[in-house]
Amino acid sequence: MNSKVKLTILLLSLLMPFLLCAQNETENTNYYNPTKEEQKNNDKQVEKKYKNLPSCFFMTFHAGVQGDYGHQQFFVFKTPTFGFKIGTMKNTGWFLGMMTNFNYKGAFNTFKNVESLSKTSYTYIEGTLGLTGRYCKPLSFHFGVGYFCQAMNQKNENDIWGHYPENVKHGPMVTAGFMFHIRKFVLSVEVSGNYNIAFISESTGFEYNRVGLGAKAGLGFCLPRKQYHNKKKQKGEGNSGRDVLEGGIGRDLREQRPM
Repeated sequence: MNSKVKLTILLLSLLMPFLLCAQNETENTNYYNPTKEEQKNNDKQVEKKYKNLPSCFFMTFHAGVQGDYGHQQFFVFKTPTFGFKIGTMKNTGWFLGMMTNFNYKGAFNTFKNVESLSKTSYTYIEGTLGLTGRYCKPLSFHFGVGYFCQAMNQKNENDIWGHYPENVKHGPMVTAGFMFHIRKFVLSVEVSGNYNIAFISESTGFEYNRVGLGAKAGLGFCLPRKQYHNKKKQKGEGNSGRDVLEGGIGRDLREQRPM
């Protein structure tokens, strides 16, 4: 036999195991791996549960301050305010809020004549409607719009409280803030701004002395809605092979046979 042929056969016999191993590795990469596929599904399920938060109902009670914007002093304090906010949320939701200082002396009485006045007090009321966004468990964002009314009331010499029409402010307002979720409790921080449109003239344009500012902090709770718990009970999550009864107690449905 020719020496070249012998050399070729020898080289092929040496390279054959390596070629077979490479072919097996290529084929193995295309095989279905149930372990990896299960791990991917579990990761997707965890991510989905984290993003799709349960539908919740929340309520917070607030205390804050309200004042006007000043050129020399950024915030001029006028009156403290108190109120509440209620709403629902999942990844998005809505809320309804109200704030006031609970001082209504003279708020509904208008002086018609010039009188001798002494003491001064303020009446403040606001209502807001807004949207919530919660894309991570510990934090949600709030943005709302509303309307406010403020009156500077004074007492005359007959001990009657009232106000002059020019001492009443009202107009649109906006509010924005955060709510921190700590288990079922929440802490909220918000700021607000308003603009007085009473006796406004188109020729004057924007006026800084018509701007009002406010800030508030709140404490409350955020609870999952009952529908979410009812669905979990019907599906029997975490109780395979058992019927979920009232109170979360499982009953074994497998056939009972004597020993």
